[in-house]
Amino acid sequence: MESSDADDEEDRVSVRRRDQIDRKAREDDCYRLVSDLSEGDYILMRDNNLLGPLGESTEEELMRRRQLMKENPLQNSEENP
Repeated sequence: MESSDADDEEDRVSVRRRDQIDRKAREDDCYRLVSDLSEGDYILMRDNNLLGPLGESTEEELMRRRQLMKENPLQNSEENP
Protein backbone atom coordinates (compact mmCIF):
# COMPACT_ATOMS: atom_id res chain seq x y z
CA MET A 1 0.00 0.00 0.00
CA GLU A 2 2.82 2.40 0.82
CA SER A 3 4.35 1.76 -2.59
CA SER A 4 1.05 2.68 -4.22
CA ASP A 5 0.90 5.97 -2.27
CA ALA A 6 4.48 6.77 -3.25
CA ASP A 7 3.73 5.99 -6.89
CA ASP A 8 0.67 8.26 -6.79
CA GLU A 9 2.75 11.09 -5.33
CA GLU A 10 5.43 10.60 -7.98
CA ASP A 11 2.75 10.72 -10.67
CA ARG A 12 1.34 13.96 -9.25
CA VAL A 13 4.81 15.49 -9.11
CA SER A 14 5.51 14.40 -12.69
CA VAL A 15 2.24 15.86 -13.92
CA ARG A 16 2.89 19.12 -12.07
CA ARG A 17 6.42 19.33 -13.49
CA ARG A 18 5.16 18.64 -17.02
CA ASP A 19 2.47 21.32 -16.64
CA GLN A 20 5.09 23.81 -15.46
CA ILE A 21 7.35 23.00 -18.40
CA ASP A 22 4.43 23.39 -20.84
CA ARG A 23 3.42 26.72 -19.31
CA LYS A 24 7.01 27.98 -19.41
CA ALA A 25 7.21 27.06 -23.10
CA ARG A 26 3.97 28.98 -23.79
CA GLU A 27 5.30 31.98 -21.83
CA ASP A 28 8.54 31.92 -23.83
CA ASP A 29 6.54 31.74 -27.08
CA CYS A 30 4.41 34.66 -25.96
CA TYR A 31 7.44 36.79 -25.09
CA ARG A 32 9.02 35.95 -28.45
CA LEU A 33 5.81 36.75 -30.32
CA VAL A 34 5.32 40.07 -28.55
CA SER A 35 8.93 41.11 -29.13
CA ASP A 36 8.59 40.28 -32.85
CA LEU A 37 5.34 42.20 -33.33
CA SER A 38 5.38 45.53 -35.05
CA GLU A 39 4.40 48.42 -32.81
CA GLY A 40 1.05 48.66 -34.59
CA ASP A 41 0.28 44.97 -34.17
CA TYR A 42 1.26 45.10 -30.50
CA ILE A 43 -1.01 48.09 -29.88
CA LEU A 44 -3.85 46.38 -31.77
CA MET A 45 -3.54 43.25 -29.67
CA ARG A 46 -3.02 45.09 -26.39
CA ASP A 47 -5.90 47.51 -26.89
CA ASN A 48 -8.27 44.69 -27.79
CA ASN A 49 -7.17 42.42 -24.93
CA LEU A 50 -5.98 39.76 -27.35
CA LEU A 51 -2.80 38.86 -25.51
CA GLY A 52 -4.58 37.39 -22.50
CA PRO A 53 -2.81 36.13 -19.41
CA LEU A 54 0.81 35.27 -20.04
CA GLY A 55 1.34 31.59 -20.73
CA GLU A 56 -2.31 30.66 -21.17
CA SER A 57 -2.38 30.90 -24.96
CA THR A 58 -0.15 29.29 -27.52
CA GLU A 59 1.71 31.31 -30.10
CA GLU A 60 -0.65 29.93 -32.76
CA GLU A 61 -3.71 31.11 -30.83
CA LEU A 62 -2.25 34.58 -30.43
CA MET A 63 -1.39 34.80 -34.13
CA ARG A 64 -4.90 33.63 -35.05
CA ARG A 65 -6.44 36.32 -32.81
CA ARG A 66 -4.24 38.96 -34.42
CA GLN A 67 -5.18 37.81 -37.92
CA LEU A 68 -8.89 37.77 -37.09
CA MET A 69 -8.66 41.29 -35.68
CA LYS A 70 -6.85 42.52 -38.78
CA GLU A 71 -9.38 40.89 -41.11
CA ASN A 72 -12.44 42.30 -39.38
CA PRO A 73 -11.54 45.04 -36.88
CA LEU A 74 -15.02 46.57 -36.53
CA GLN A 75 -16.82 43.32 -35.70
CA ASN A 76 -14.08 42.23 -33.32
CA SER A 77 -13.91 45.57 -31.51
CA GLU A 78 -17.68 45.46 -30.93
CA GLU A 79 -17.37 41.94 -29.50
CA ASN A 80 -14.39 42.89 -27.33
CA PRO A 81 -15.24 46.22 -25.61
